[in-house]
Amino acid sequence: MASEKINVIVEQIKTLTVLEVSELVKELETEFGVSAAAVAVAAGPAAAAPAEEEKTEFDV
Repeated sequence: MASEKINVIVEQIKTLTVLEVSELVKELETEFGVSAAAVAVAAGPAAAAPAEEEKTEFDV
């Protein structure tokens, strides 16, 4: 559960337009030296192909 302080801020943000929220994000990025960009998650390694059984018998 968020603190009362946070709830007040959220309620104020809910009254902003999309443009104002964009400006707010840019201002926060500048003020705190951070980026709001999503972090790209690297894909895990691909599943290994099943090993092909080595042929031990040959027709001559």
